[in-house]
Amino acid sequence: MATIVQRMDNLLRDDPRAVIDARPAPPYDEFLYHFAAALRGRYDDEQPLREPTLPKTIGEAFRYARAWDRAPETPLLSDPAGIAHLTWI
Repeated sequence: MATIVQRMDNLLRDDPRAVIDARPAPPYDEFLYHFAAALRGRYDDEQPLREPTLPKTIGEAFRYARAWDRAPETPLLSDPAGIAHLTWI
């Protein structure tokens, strides 16, 4: 199984800048995995996203990742000005 660094490297190879929060178990952070896939438009194994419409903004990518994240966590986007829904990806 690929490590979090390998998975994130595959997801973000077009733009290698990333901030990663890795935890010991599971072997990758599920929310970040879905979020990076939403930003890229596909998963690292080239599988399409699980929804027919690609996210167009950071806010939509966050919503997508939060919807598909099954880990017992609470992802938070603090964006009082609403910039995430105006920032295109």
